[in-house]
Amino acid sequence: NGRRQRESALAGRITFRGVVCDLPEDYSHIWGREFEHEESRILAHLETILRGWATAGDVGRLNEAVNAFLHRNQTSYMWTVFLEIGAENPTTLGAILAPVLGEKAFLSHSDYAPAGIRLFGALHRTGTPETRSWLEQLLVELPTSLKVAKEKDNPDFDRAEWAQRCQNRLLGALEESRIISDAVRQLWKLAQAEDSLLPNPKRTGPRFTSRSLTEAELIRERGVD
Repeated sequence: NGRRQRESALAGRITFRGVVCDLPEDYSHIWGREFEHEESRILAHLETILRGWATAGDVGRLNEAVNAFLHRNQTSYMWTVFLEIGAENPTTLGAILAPVLGEKAFLSHSDYAPAGIRLFGALHRTGTPETRSWLEQLLVELPTSLKVAKEKDNPDFDRAEWAQRCQNRLLGALEESRIISDAVRQLWKLAQAEDSLLPNPKRTGPRFTSRSLTEAELIRERGVD
């Protein structure tokens, strides 16, 4: 990311807990973390700690962790880590992170949306009527509020189709029985009838493996039958 112009590589910008956070577009949904072994070990340790605090309801330590992250925000993948664990624990870490969903990048951008939509669905399933109503309003407003920085660079880009897919992915994260507003229920039923409720699978990125060649394979490599 350091080799790119920072302003042109932003998916969005939010002010959260008094901290202005640039949301870098760094294609973490493609590269993932599997090929950075030492960094992945450190990250796995952090995930274990965060899950423990979130499961135990240790809101004090969770708040410290979130505040520390916000001041060191550098990559989209770290947002994914926090959002995923928030989705697993919507009443603790998920509740702390809920306000960030007001930024559309967390519901539409490839680097942020997979984890953001999982948090969206978890909060809707477990949240109060007020929380669900707020989330449903975000869903309804999404197609008209999305901004596409690179729209003009791609003459074949269909903004309306892309916005519809983003909304259908959010609809796919909802349970009909938990929907509050008539408008969202109608959208959900229409998408279901058209078989356009989209899933939100976890993306793993590329995977790399290595192994030693056997003696027989080495001989074959030299052209020996």
